[in-house]
Amino acid sequence: MHRKMDSLLPLLLLVALTGYAQTVGATTYSLLRSYSYPATVSLGRSVAAVGDTIVGGATYQANTEEGAVYVFDRATGALLRHLGPPQPAKDFGISVAALGSDLLVGASYANAAFLFDGTTGALIRQFTNPGPNDPTFGLAVAADGSNVLVAARISQAVYLFDGTTGDLLRTISTGVYAIAAMAGKVLVGDPFTSPNGTGAAYVFDEATGALLRTFVSPAPQTNEYFGGAVAWGGGNVVIGAPGNNVGAGDSGAAYVFDGTTGALLHTFLNPVPVHYAFGLAVAALGNDVLVGGSYADASPGAVYLFDAASGMLVQTLDSPHPTAGDRFGFSLATAGSDFVVGSPDTPALHLFDACGNGVIAPLEQCDDGNLADGDGCSSTCKLELCGSAPATGCRKPAPSKSSIIFSGNADSRRNAIVWRWTRGAATDLMAFGDPVNGTSYALCVYDASGASQPLLELGAPGGQTCSSVPCWRAMNGFSYRDNRLTPSGISTIRLVPGVDGKARISLVGRGANLGLPPLPLTPTVTVQLRNTSTNVCWEATFSTAALNSSTKFVAKSD
Repeated sequence: MHRKMDSLLPLLLLVALTGYAQTVGATTYSLLRSYSYPATVSLGRSVAAVGDTIVGGATYQANTEEGAVYVFDRATGALLRHLGPPQPAKDFGISVAALGSDLLVGASYANAAFLFDGTTGALIRQFTNPGPNDPTFGLAVAADGSNVLVAARISQAVYLFDGTTGDLLRTISTGVYAIAAMAGKVLVGDPFTSPNGTGAAYVFDEATGALLRTFVSPAPQTNEYFGGAVAWGGGNVVIGAPGNNVGAGDSGAAYVFDGTTGALLHTFLNPVPVHYAFGLAVAALGNDVLVGGSYADASPGAVYLFDAASGMLVQTLDSPHPTAGDRFGFSLATAGSDFVVGSPDTPALHLFDACGNGVIAPLEQCDDGNLADGDGCSSTCKLELCGSAPATGCRKPAPSKSSIIFSGNADSRRNAIVWRWTRGAATDLMAFGDPVNGTSYALCVYDASGASQPLLELGAPGGQTCSSVPCWRAMNGFSYRDNRLTPSGISTIRLVPGVDGKARISLVGRGANLGLPPLPLTPTVTVQLRNTSTNVCWEATFSTAALNSSTKFVAKSD
């Protein structure tokens, strides 16, 4: 067995998936939110989306080998629940899956699987191994309708339970490591099958237990571990082979087969073959196939998006906070039209949203149905209100008379920005235009890092209503208020005209829609408020920060 795969084989992961229709070539994905909790060590070992929550398994915690499952509010990132088994158990959370609106959790060393109420977190039912004691029972779990499936690798069995009564319905005898279930069929991956770890995958009828189809590697190799990850993609099946050696030793591969005929439709090889374990996790969203893995000793990992129709690589998704060895892409799960990525050595969960489908998701600022930049809505579904560099000729405040605060929090509902511009250059009322009837404003933030600029674009549209009343009011200048924080998180703006040294502006934004850039920032930081109708702008620069940490940036202007 190869050295690199030795360390990964105990961690091969099942991802059970559902389908979602996408338009080929018209969808990419961008990060919506990351979820983490300080006490976790291995959060992201398994992932699932259950109702309005994002769930991550952590098979061990700081200073203990006991596992836990963390349930986060999908929209806000807030931790809602911390779940554990009735008795402490190592590897609790090694697998998770949604059973309707409830949560199914595997705990292999507890020799059991557990069903929790998705709303309250109360334990509904425990599924106990009906066979001989097996520390791999619960290694993989899946749900299909009201049925629960639990895999036991050592016993070489998949157990089918009635999720409502807990009764055992059927035992399917087969080599197993990964399972995915859909429409009365269970797809089973057996990466350790002989000869020599070549691997195989099978489709069984849940009602009868009959073997419907067997899948093998198109070019079998020793220790290929074909079947290490499996997923349904509509009527097709996706199978990972993280030990495939075609690109390089252990570089990995993934395959798409016709689920009915067994015909091979596509082979996906590791785009970076010097990395290993591509195919450790797989997912499918209609015509999109996602493959996780691709590690190197100093690489954080990646997730690759392929077009299932053409087989072409469409997008590479990297860790939003890359750390060597964080195993980004170790686990994958679908979340409606989005998907979740686990990186257990960070440890964190990451939710990626489908941009370009014409539907504005909760954390998108826009979605115009295409992926073109330069048309007012970017390829990442952010409003395009600012140029790639700060505007010139903006009005400035007196020295040190502008301040900026960025506050970032694990619970993004508490994110905030406060910008004050006082004792500013002369500004008459006409310079502000008429936002009550149509003049829109944009806040643009830039820094000196190598990141794509601007770091932040926030919009306050003119002539709109907020909660059935006008967002803007004329009041010794103009005032803006939007308690809904749409489209981009701005809560209030105050524009006050005045002679030189008397004009002033303030802006407050808060909540998840802000989409704050990662902190700390790289000075010099430039903040501009622009009248998008006339391009008149007001600016402050901040070359020195009083505080510049991973959670807060505080500065006074130059």
